Amino acid sequence: MDADYDNGFRLAVYSLPCCVARHTLDELVYDCPQAFGTFVLDAMNPDIGTLADEHKRELEEILGAELRVIYRHL
Repeated sequence: MDADYDNGFRLAVYSLPCCVARHTLDELVYDCPQAFGTFVLDAMNPDIGTLADEHKRELEEILGAELRVIYRHL
């Protein structure tokens, strides 16, 4: 993705291996939530199941930024 950054972020068009259609990564439809970012806040084995909306809002307020929760199964 280094090639996608040139005086600002832009997404290059790639040929997809499944159908040879040409799309940028943000045009793809993902089955599960995905993200491209410059920051990750990771919690390993917090034993809470899913993150409650109130906790997400609290974290967003503390960080001053909108968060996208993405669950990872190891």
